[in-house]
Amino acid sequence: MKFLFVLLPLLILGSCDLLQSEDEGFQCEKNAPIQVSGQDRCTNAMGRNHKIGAYHSYEKLDLQFNGDFTIHMQTDTGRITTKKYDYPGEVSLWFQEINKGGSGSVTITTFDTINRIISGRFDLTAEGAHNYQAYDYHVTGTFNKVRF
Repeated sequence: MKFLFVLLPLLILGSCDLLQSEDEGFQCEKNAPIQVSGQDRCTNAMGRNHKIGAYHSYEKLDLQFNGDFTIHMQTDTGRITTKKYDYPGEVSLWFQEINKGGSGSVTITTFDTINRIISGRFDLTAEGAHNYQAYDYHVTGTFNKVRF
């Protein structure tokens, strides 16, 4: 029994060292690894409010990232397809403290209407204000197999 008490701490310390020596790059096991103003975050994205206009005249979809921010897509004509969408334009960014538009893009790499999943990447910048102080808000990342 005493042997177990001596061996157990050595195993725990050894396993901690192995965990730290693995790849130190940012890894995310959720469906949306992102950066918000330079800080890595591991989030879940959700597709919401998917609507198609009469005669497929437009399509819209919101991608919500853990409630932190929402990317709103709405085509001017036709359906959402696998392509690059510019911001501002057919893409907008919603965050509680954003007060002005910005620049960037959202690229859709997969848009599967049968299985209702979307994948892609984004790089968006907007101007915001918090407690009367202006700042730039920059979000970048990917989303993979997000259900809508």
